[in-house]
Amino acid sequence: MKKILLSILLLLVMIGCNDQTISYDKIFIVDSILYKIGEEKPYTGRVEKLFLDKTIERESKYKKGKLHGTTKLFYGNGKLKSEQNFKNGKFDGNSKWFDQNGNLETEQNYKDGRKDGVSKWFYENGKLKEEINYKKSTEELNSKKYYITGKLQTTLNYKNGTKEGIQKSYYENGNLKIELNYKNGLLNGMSKEFNENGTLKIEQNYKNGNEIK
Repeated sequence: MKKILLSILLLLVMIGCNDQTISYDKIFIVDSILYKIGEEKPYTGRVEKLFLDKTIERESKYKKGKLHGTTKLFYGNGKLKSEQNFKNGKFDGNSKWFDQNGNLETEQNYKDGRKDGVSKWFYENGKLKEEINYKKSTEELNSKKYYITGKLQTTLNYKNGTKEGIQKSYYENGNLKIELNYKNGLLNGMSKEFNENGTLKIEQNYKNGNEIK
């Protein structure tokens, strides 16, 4: 019975340590590891930073001195500025940024500190401005940009950090404006430019970045 009570007591102490909250003036950082002043072990728990009026500016969670869990930043008006997730000191999971009116500006996904999956940017009216789908790393991605009306503006593809495949841009009326073909970052194949009414304006053929005449 005594062993059970001791185990429960130790568990409550551990939970209490993990739930403790301290202010930014009670911490110090050495080699990117956060400590509570007066302690030798890396800090585990919450850290809060306040504005002069004592409202919250930032709240973060740490585990063994590294950001771990959700970090939130706030505007002076109390509205959420950003919400970011960390794991062992690195971005991990979904992160969001907002304007002072509470409108979503940016949403990104991370895995082990790297952008992973779809990232999105928005206009003030809430419509999608740009979306990038990251594959494996920032070196390989697909990008789409939109007009404020919601119509598609451009499509881009990157591989190994350079343009690859078909790249397109559109007029706001939806008609194709430019179509380019890339291979290893160089124009390769047929490139076309169109008038706003859809008629062909220019057509050129390329190989390894050089125009074929």
